Amino acid sequence: MAAGHAQIVAGAAGRVPAELPALRSGVSSHRAFVLFHNTSNRHVELFWINYSGQRASYGILQPDEKRKIDTFVSHPWCFVDAYNLTKFLVNGQEVFFPVVWYEGSIDLVRMMIKRQIARIHAPVRPLREICMERVAMRLPNTYAAHEIEVPASISQDIEQTFKELKEKPQQSTLQRLEQLERRNQQHQHD
Repeated sequence: MAAGHAQIVAGAAGRVPAELPALRSGVSSHRAFVLFHNTSNRHVELFWINYSGQRASYGILQPDEKRKIDTFVSHPWCFVDAYNLTKFLVNGQEVFFPVVWYEGSIDLVRMMIKRQIARIHAPVRPLREICMERVAMRLPNTYAAHEIEVPASISQDIEQTFKELKEKPQQSTLQRLEQLERRNQQHQHD
């Protein structure tokens, strides 16, 4: 496991990376040294997938922030937008698997280990979703969504987006992931 303090959350459905039974950390003695780089303009939360297949939070990376993590080859990592829970990509993939540290990772001039660079970036998102966020961020309150001259269904979507972006961030990402999971389970039972 990487150094640092971690919080654990059970898997959630929806836009959040799903924990598949096979997606979990395995036992490994092969160390990996990674430099996570948030290349997006969003706040991104890092998650290590632990031995039980649960996400363990390693905090939030600010836009353009870099963080060194010491981990192991068999430890998968995933990333989510801290506000709207959209899964992010790392080096073009949904899940990041570190490589062993000695594969091309020694800088002989400086006699030091070079970290594997993991570039975190936003996925391509639907234009409708982006527009909803932009409109919602300009509203003073949830009621203002119904004052816009658009169909009622769009007003409702804008109101929901407003709540997700402006009211939910007071909760931790882990709490919101748990709420999303409960909501998805309720929809499955209905």
